[in-house]
Formats: sequence, structure tokens, C-alpha cells
Amino acid sequence: MTDKPVETAKKAQPKPWRPKDARQMRQLSQPAILEELGPPRIVRMLMFLLSLSVFGFIAWSAMTNLKQTTKASGEVVPSGSVMAVQHLEGGIIQRIFVRDGDVVNKGDRLVQLNPTAAQAQLEEIKAKIVTAEIRRERLLAFAEARKPDFSKVPARFQTLAKGERDVLRQQNDAMAQEINVLLAQGGQRESELDVLRSQAKKLGARIDNLNTQKQMRERLAAKGLVSKLVYLQTLEQYQTAEGELAEVKGKILSAESAIEEAVNKIGQLRAQRRNEALDEAGKVAGEIASANETMRRLSDRVTRLDVLAPVHGIVKGMATNTVGGVVQPGGLVTEIVPMDKELIVEAKVQPIDIGHISVGQNAKIKVTTYDVARFGAIEGTVTKISATTFKERNDEVYYKANIQLEKNYVGDQPASNPVLPGMIAEIDINTGERTVLRYLLKPIFRSLDVAMSER
Repeated sequence: MTDKPVETAKKAQPKPWRPKDARQMRQLSQPAILEELGPPRIVRMLMFLLSLSVFGFIAWSAMTNLKQTTKASGEVVPSGSVMAVQHLEGGIIQRIFVRDGDVVNKGDRLVQLNPTAAQAQLEEIKAKIVTAEIRRERLLAFAEARKPDFSKVPARFQTLAKGERDVLRQQNDAMAQEINVLLAQGGQRESELDVLRSQAKKLGARIDNLNTQKQMRERLAAKGLVSKLVYLQTLEQYQTAEGELAEVKGKILSAESAIEEAVNKIGQLRAQRRNEALDEAGKVAGEIASANETMRRLSDRVTRLDVLAPVHGIVKGMATNTVGGVVQPGGLVTEIVPMDKELIVEAKVQPIDIGHISVGQNAKIKVTTYDVARFGAIEGTVTKISATTFKERNDEVYYKANIQLEKNYVGDQPASNPVLPGMIAEIDINTGERTVLRYLLKPIFRSLDVAMSER
């Protein structure tokens, strides 16, 4: 009973109107059709998917971080300084053993300078030293009154030694002559002294005799046995003899003093000549010391005619590649890039980027010599940032940032792709992270910031 009214109600519902033919369809307007039909299901599905994609992208971009990097270019350099090879005195290049780019070990010969001038100067100073030593030996032999010892003199200098022997003989003869003159003077005084002593002896005997006569005649004259005049004559003779004796004694003292003076003069002459010889020998010794210093310097110069590599490394920038070229005193011969030092990359960072870089940041180094797509990059770390800028030849300024390499080769084979000093590299320095959404909105924020600041 209950089902029938429901079925009746269903049958009573009016059916929606549908155009019966094409003519009626054309009479209806398009908006009415769309309003009547409603949105198609596929459109609703597409709009839903599009909205879902937009919201999904916004959510993804808000949560996904991208690494921020600063790009820079640089060069691989050793952590130690490049060694400048110079030559103190300079010279003419006689041989060249290396070229730019050659790998050398410590002590390897780089170039050889012409030895002619240096060896000539060395031989000259050696001859000067030997000559001075021969002269000094002659002076010491004269001062010490001995024969000179020239046994150690090289054979080619024996002529000089013979000449110094002759000079020594002449010195000894000259001093002997001076001494002989003084000895002759002393001998003459000794002869005079002998005569004076003989005179004094005779006068002494005469005085004794006259004294006896004087005493006897004095007693006889007192008794009146002889004339007083005889006594006075005897007294006068006695006094005269005493005066003569005193005079002779004075001459004896003068002669003895003259003899002593002659002896002293001989000693003084010998001492003077000895001191003169020693003083001159001292001056010659000073000359020898100075000449020895010069000889050591010249010997060092001769040994340094072979310019050697100071370290193990790579030859960089030969000053001249021509035999016969001139190296100026103190001038550069070449540079050696050390290979036994740890390698770093010296990056040139633009001033606009330097504020985002700090020590300890990670970096990727792409050595341009090797294919990055095939061998990859090298990880590194910023270890140092320059305090101020440097200027290129084109007046472009930059900061220096040193980046420590984790390895000194590219790829997996250390022996196949080594990183060498002088190679050029491109560097990506990781300066932080930001979301994709922030990256996309950055132009909008920048435009708004500029717009809000305009008048």
C-alpha cells in the first residue's frame, strides 16, 4: 500500500524540458544553455588540481631551501711564498739547464754563469795573500833574528820568496852597518879610556911620590935644613899633579859614559828596528785577514756560479732563456713554485660579495684544466680573507680569499689528475641558504622597497 503513492509521486514529477529538434536548440542562447547545464565535471577536476598544485608549490617553496653561493675565480698557489732565485753579483749566462714549467728538485742546477771573471779575481787575491804571507815571514824573521821559513810557499811563488830573502839580507846588512858605526864609536872611546886610565895611574904614582917629598921637605924646612922655597916648589908640583889627576878622572868618566851610551844606542837600534818590523808585520797580517775575507767571498761567488734550485718545485718565469744573457747584480734569475708545500686556491672576490663571505665557509673548486662534468669539483674551506682590496692592472679591485683544498687532485685517481700551482679555478663559496619562495619574492620585495621610498 505504501509503495504506490511513492511511485505515483515519482511519476507526477515533471521532466526537464529539452529541445526537441535543432531548430529549437538554435533558438536558445548560449548563456542559458551553460546556466542550464552547469560546469562540466572535467573543468571542475582541472580547477581542483590546479589549485592543489598552486598551494602545494607554495608549501614546497616555503619549506625547500636553496644554497646561496658566491662565484669567484682564482689561481692554485702553494701555501708558502713563491721562491725568487736571485744572484748577488750577477754575470753572463754560460749554460741553461731548465725551462719554464720544468719540475726541479732542491739543489738541481738552473743556470751556470761564466766563471772567467770570478776565477781571475780569485786567483789574483790568492796571489796577493801568498805575497803578503811571504813578506810577513820575512819581517818576523828579521824581528826574531832568525832565518825565514818559506818551505810552505808554492813553487810558482818561490821567486817572490827569493826576493824577500834578498830584502832580509839587505835589512840585516843595513842594521849591522849602523851597529858597527856605534861599535866603532864605542871602541874609540875605549881606546881613549885606556889612555886616560894609564895617565891616571901614572899621575897617581907621581902624586904619591910628590906627597912623600912634600912631607919630608916640610919637616926639613921646619928644622931649617932645606930652603922653604924648595918646600913650596914641591908643594906646587904636588897640587898640579892632583889637578891633572882630577882632570883625567873626569875624562875617564866621560869616556865611560860615552861607551855606555854607544852600547845603549846599539840596543835601542835593535829594538827600534825590531818594533818597526813587528808593526809592519802586523799591518801585513791585517791585509792578509782582509784578503782572506775577500777570497772567501770570491770562492763563494765561484761556487755560486752554478745557480741551484732552493726548493723542490716548478720553474716559473725564467728571466732570460738566452746563453750569453746578462744577469744583473741582485737580479732575478727565475722563480720556483714550491711543490712540497700545501696547495691553496687564491680566489678573487668582488667587493659586492665580500660581506657574505667568512672564514670557515665551504666551497667547491672547479679546476678549469679538467672537465668538471667528468671529474667533479674539489671541496674546500675558506681559511683567510684579506683585510683590504687589491687592484688589477685594469684598475679592477678585489679581495683575496684563501681556500684550503681537501685534496690536491681531481677525481678519484691522485696520480692521473694532479692539481698543480698556477692552474686556474672557478670557485663557488657557500654563503648560506634561503627558501625558494623567498628567492621568488625577492624581486617583488625589492620593487616595493624602491616604490615606497620614491617621492
